[in-house]
Amino acid sequence: MFPQIFGFFQDVLVKLIDEHVDSRKIGRNRSNKMSKSYNIIQKAYTETYGSYSYALGRNSDKTNMKTEVGLNAEFITDIIIQNAIFLTTEQVWDDKVENLIFQPIFVQMTPEQKNAANLLNGVAKKAKSEGDKRVFSRYLTKINEYMDNPEVPDLTFRDEILWTPEISAMEYYFDDEILLPKEQKLVDIITMEKSQDRPVIVFVKHIDRLKGRLQSVLQNAGFKVGTLPASRKADERQDYINKKICNEKVDVMLLDPHKVATGVDLISAPTVLFFNTGFDYFEVGQSERRSFRIGQRRQTRVYYLAYAGDADTPTIQDQVLTMIAQKKTCNGSCSRVSGRRRAFIIIRERKQLYP
Repeated sequence: MFPQIFGFFQDVLVKLIDEHVDSRKIGRNRSNKMSKSYNIIQKAYTETYGSYSYALGRNSDKTNMKTEVGLNAEFITDIIIQNAIFLTTEQVWDDKVENLIFQPIFVQMTPEQKNAANLLNGVAKKAKSEGDKRVFSRYLTKINEYMDNPEVPDLTFRDEILWTPEISAMEYYFDDEILLPKEQKLVDIITMEKSQDRPVIVFVKHIDRLKGRLQSVLQNAGFKVGTLPASRKADERQDYINKKICNEKVDVMLLDPHKVATGVDLISAPTVLFFNTGFDYFEVGQSERRSFRIGQRRQTRVYYLAYAGDADTPTIQDQVLTMIAQKKTCNGSCSRVSGRRRAFIIIRERKQLYP
């Protein structure tokens, strides 16, 4: 967005910067908020037309600049809003396609998974009883991944091992021949989508630790699988993914949702599936719309997988999706545009492929 705005409103942008920034003191006036924010803009358009995070180094004469995706607030309010006309999606997308967001698919755990989860849950119960929120927060992240990955790192706090997956390794582990329930459901859905010639984007949290396992599972099921190298820069990711799908004809792309949550259009893959999610509602909401973009000509579909909990063994995955659904419902009911209500429970009369 920045280079486009700069091309249209270069005089306006330069004038605003000149009003608020003394170019000889870039990065040295910590007390002047406007100066600080417009410094970012000046650095952006004079160097790489990007956005930067701003921080002073130990030496007050040094400024550490790190490129980030996005634009600062003053750029939006002082330039874009005052020089923009806002249109609805329908006004610029005549052949808008249907976007199906299916209800979450809750998969039952195996007895071995339940036993393993209960052992880790014991750490949480102890932390909760002692009011130790720091341990409890670490547990949440660990248990969310553990149900998909029995090889997670130990749960530690202040160099003390509170829990290790080795205590459950004898019964809960990766088997080369037997798939975990969610892995089997993943294969089933992709099989159905492939039969309709629909490439699939699979979002995986903690993909660095799960990529090898999921690649093996999907390749053994007969799918051509692609991944996004960590070395790919933000402005290279969209082209790389679309080339893998269109040119190399991969059936599945395994991606970290954080890498493509903003600034990427993945029209080449009309189906999006969340193998698991984190706790960031913004990241989830942005990621699920990567295929439903202006120019998409095929019906888009979004699936969510999670392990179901019960009274004896509640699961964080179940609760996280419930929380996301509630936020989606709130955003939809509070929105002025009723067509943008996209909560899980607002499926209306759309056909559900998986009950």
